[in-house]
Amino acid sequence: MSYITKDLTMKLYIKFTIILLFPFILKSEEYRKKVFFDRIAMDIGKSVPEEIVTRVVSEIGETIVQTYSNEYQYIDESVQQSLYKKLKEQQMFGCNTEACMKMIEDNIDADFKITAKLRKRGDKYLLLLKKIDQKKYGEVASQQDIEFTPGMLEYFTHELTRAIMQKGYKIKNPNDPSKLLFSNYFWKSVLFPGFGQIDLKRQDSRGTIFSYL
Repeated sequence: MSYITKDLTMKLYIKFTIILLFPFILKSEEYRKKVFFDRIAMDIGKSVPEEIVTRVVSEIGETIVQTYSNEYQYIDESVQQSLYKKLKEQQMFGCNTEACMKMIEDNIDADFKITAKLRKRGDKYLLLLKKIDQKKYGEVASQQDIEFTPGMLEYFTHELTRAIMQKGYKIKNPNDPSKLLFSNYFWKSVLFPGFGQIDLKRQDSRGTIFSYL
C-alpha cells in the first residue's frame, strides 16, 4: 500500500469512527466555535498526582460548558482519547503518536485547542493554560498562568480558564469578598469552613512563573 493510499485510508477510517461514536461533533452550529482540551499532550510534572490532573481537566471543561456554551461547542477530551486509543489498539496503518494526533485534530476540525502545563512546587501547584488558534496554524491566542494550593484548585482553574477564553477577563483574588458572593468558591467556603487557604503568586504571559522551570 502506497503512502498516499495509506494516508487517505487512515483519514477515512477516523472520519467514519467519529461519525459512529461522536456524531455530535459533525453538527457544528454556525454561531458557535468548537474548542477541545488536548489531554494527551498535557505537560505534567512527575510529582503531580493523577487525582490533581483529573480535577484540573474536569474544571476546565465544566467552566467552558457552564460559562461559554453560547459561544463555544466544547468537545470533551474523552473524544480525542477514545479515537487515539482505538487507533493504537488496532495499530492502524503504523500510526505513531504525533501522526495519529494530527490526523484526529484535523478530523475534529476545532477552531481552538486548550493546552496545559502543570507542575508541583512544594505544597503548591503551577498551572499554565494556552488557547491555541487551530485556524491560524497553531498561533497562541491567549495564555495565562497561576500558582495555588490544592484547596484552591477548582477556584483558580476556573478563573484561569475564563482568563484565556474571554478577552480582558481579570482573575479575581479570593481575598476580596465582593468578588466571591455568587461564585462556586463562596458556597464551598460556606459549606466547608477553612476551604481554600491561599498564598497567591501570579504573573501574566509576558513574564510567566513557568519561565524558571
